[in-house]
Amino acid sequence: MKIKAVKKISRWCLIFMPILLFVQNQFVITIPSEQVFFLYQNYPNPFNSKTTFSFAVDDRSEIELFICDITGKKTASLIKKVYQPGYHQETVDLSNLASGSYFYNIKAFNYRTRTIKMLSKKMIIIK
Repeated sequence: MKIKAVKKISRWCLIFMPILLFVQNQFVITIPSEQVFFLYQNYPNPFNSKTTFSFAVDDRSEIELFICDITGKKTASLIKKVYQPGYHQETVDLSNLASGSYFYNIKAFNYRTRTIKMLSKKMIIIK
């Protein structure tokens, strides 16, 4: 069986396809060398009290991570600080929230370009 090599990979595929590696008995997520602003799915999901949020920042930015209920009401502000470009993880305790579906949102203010970017994903809390 002969496999043809792909001659051209679209820029979109290179940017938005994280690579999962298994290194020294743990999984490591890497992103391509071209940095992007990206929000990964929280882990574990669904969860009881603690979960980990992962995101990639393309430039020095002030990051705000917050939780909204299904009506869009902001229920918790988790993180608000400056991050350098790269991959970041934050583990938080959300035991104070009731069981249900929520959206977690990341908002980034880029200091260099003076732009704001925002991404959202859904999570479920089970008690």
